[in-house]
Amino acid sequence: TTMNDPWLGVGVAVTDGNNVEAGLDIDGTNGVDAPVAATAANTFNYAYNPPPGSPAPGDAPSTANSRSGAVVNLFYLTNRYHDQLYDLGFTEAARNFPADNYGRGGVGGDRISAEAQDSSGTNNANFSTPADGGRGRMQMYLWTGPTPDRDGDLDAEVVYHELTHGTSNRLHGNASGLSTNMARGMGEAFARELAGWAWDVVSDGPPEMSRRRHRAPSPRFRIRLASRPRRSPPT
Repeated sequence: TTMNDPWLGVGVAVTDGNNVEAGLDIDGTNGVDAPVAATAANTFNYAYNPPPGSPAPGDAPSTANSRSGAVVNLFYLTNRYHDQLYDLGFTEAARNFPADNYGRGGVGGDRISAEAQDSSGTNNANFSTPADGGRGRMQMYLWTGPTPDRDGDLDAEVVYHELTHGTSNRLHGNASGLSTNMARGMGEAFARELAGWAWDVVSDGPPEMSRRRHRAPSPRFRIRLASRPRRSPPT
């Protein structure tokens, strides 16, 4: 992966790596309950049928394999986002979210806590961003209404939207710059635009992910993560 920063360390067999610790948060205590275990060496293979299903209506998100699959999906998406943004300049020195910064600048010890099917809410998602060195926290919820419920962990654009809140917050005043109502509105725009662009260019996602196409970014909207013009988002 990017800059010799593997998603999993040698011998690690759970969804906990240098960039993200992913797991369910359904026990009523904030934080990952436990990472999900591999099914074989370097393999996380959980068969399930996400709603709306084929055949319909699909598996409820509360089944064991659905829960494990959602966590694996969240782990994959968060690492994939990390690599995409690293290539655009969101590096250790730019205050990204690794446990080990490998001496490349910034403050380590802040891999993301990605909390799947978080029991504290529904029909939403959020990302909490402390200053560099504090762990970012992403809470992903179930969406109620249809039967069975839908799992936000399987919607790549929602996940990327929340991760972009972490990126934009760190890049503006080290998590203190987007604090007014107008600035928070800008943060939502950053998240919407970058998430749509970033997911549209992914071509190697597993089939269970949502792949909603996003509208083209506004011609008046530009994101520059660092002074690295290569592979900048479209304008």
